Amino acid sequence: MKAYKATNKDMICSQGNGNFQYQFGLNRAETAKTRRSGLHFTEDPFLTLDWYPLGCGNRYFLCEALGDISEEKSDNTMSCTELIFMEELSLKALAGHGMMYMIDHPLRNWVKTSRYLNVEREQARANCAGAIAIARGIHPKVKGPAGSYLGLIEERNGIITRARLLEPGKSKKGMFIKENTWYALRNGRIVEIDE
Repeated sequence: MKAYKATNKDMICSQGNGNFQYQFGLNRAETAKTRRSGLHFTEDPFLTLDWYPLGCGNRYFLCEALGDISEEKSDNTMSCTELIFMEELSLKALAGHGMMYMIDHPLRNWVKTSRYLNVEREQARANCAGAIAIARGIHPKVKGPAGSYLGLIEERNGIITRARLLEPGKSKKGMFIKENTWYALRNGRIVEIDE
């Protein structure tokens, strides 16, 4: 199954009574008992930030979970006996994967806030470079500085109709995205709006 994993800068995670050194490719554990053993992962890329937050030099990976899989339904904690590290995700890719998870699972809890992550209904703001802000709703709007990533997810009657990922200080489809300026989706087009 598709999985996400975060580690420290050296690809090490704390695990039970010690640390586990991950590597690209196949990683193995003898057993998978959620909270006790195994190789922990999440289905939601942003859930990895609960253990390894943005802005601390941590690394984020797209993986495939195989073997025995154990799941704790109450908080989406999962572990497996085989975890293949396939790709390291840039901040932009992490934002995009997080948006795709929201689109693929529209009814799951998706509102999240932390120092470097702000996923909110209708309006979200990134406060610094290295942050992600995503607004989801009927009239979503976002803003942030250069070096941040901004997501707009438009929905009607609970159905997601459009999504766009913006990068302040760069151009998107011929439009320069200004820093600290509100942007929204209107009829599928990215538009600058007043506060």
